[in-house]
Amino acid sequence: MSAAPDIIICDAQVHAPRHPHIGLVEGIDGDDLLIEMDEAGVDQCVLVPLEHPGGDEMASNVDAMELAASHPSRFAVMGCFELSRRDNVALLPTWKAPGMLGARVSFVRDPNRGLLATDDLEWFWSAAEAADIPLMVLVPELVDKVAGIASRHPGLRLIVDHLALTPHVRYDDLGPSIAQLAPLAKYPNVAVKASALPCSVPEPFPFPSLREPLARVMDWFGPHRVFWGSDLTRLPCSYIELVRFFRDELQYPSATARTLVLGAGLLKWLAWNPAPVT
Repeated sequence: MSAAPDIIICDAQVHAPRHPHIGLVEGIDGDDLLIEMDEAGVDQCVLVPLEHPGGDEMASNVDAMELAASHPSRFAVMGCFELSRRDNVALLPTWKAPGMLGARVSFVRDPNRGLLATDDLEWFWSAAEAADIPLMVLVPELVDKVAGIASRHPGLRLIVDHLALTPHVRYDDLGPSIAQLAPLAKYPNVAVKASALPCSVPEPFPFPSLREPLARVMDWFGPHRVFWGSDLTRLPCSYIELVRFFRDELQYPSATARTLVLGAGLLKWLAWNPAPVT
């Protein structure tokens, strides 16, 4: 459980449960995840299902929803949404359900990447805005597209994953890549996920090169729009070390800022009101 009763620690991204998937990142089964969370002092966790192979990217949402239903005080889901079929738009008005907070879409590979690059997703942004579905978007090297989406759809809540860093790349200097986020800060419907960050730097805990970039991001967006996350199954460090970094090592402008980044900001953004963890 969390270190202090007034601080909720909510992880913004873990791929769970384990199942066949597209890509390089593994998942973790629910029981193992609960053990990790309890050892690290994490109260809640947002489950991000891995994209399922075999022509149905959304198939793994079912297992994630079952895990959330079995532990509603600990888990909720940002489900995969398949963009290659426009008739999936019919799913959005009833997409949110108990345990399903919104959707997460990756633009790492085609066809999604090409659809975003060519601005061919207005149907999706409009429908998600109308249904009040918050979105997590993984947009490496396409972060400039987010500004137009946010401007055209001011009621659409967007979270940019991993500070828009490219997965599986280690940076000697995060500055230039982090700087691309600054223009997005003026849009109140855009937040950022400070997730998987140890994967992007060459040094071990306590990750000194992350401190200054995170301070800049919090200055741009405010701590109410910066959400820590682990992406646990590809971390090069322990879960406990990453929690310690955000909880104890990182310098915050105030105690309130610390509380927001650790979980309160994300819970409010996603309108998730889990029961207290006992």
